[in-house]
Amino acid sequence: MGGRGGRPASPEEGARARALPAPSPDKDGGLCDAISFPVLEGRGGRAAFTLDRHFRQYGRLDIYGLA
Repeated sequence: MGGRGGRPASPEEGARARALPAPSPDKDGGLCDAISFPVLEGRGGRAAFTLDRHFRQYGRLDIYGLA
């Protein structure tokens, strides 16, 4: 199988993830979500195809794949 290889988060992206506010009681995202959002935005992403409800809870991305 081909495909694009992943690239680890940069120190700056990690710092932005750590700076995100802690989840409120109605949002239960974890570390993977916290890192995904600043990495996606920092690399120019504005939309995601996902079935992960945490991306919709984040509220700053156009989400495809969830009704």
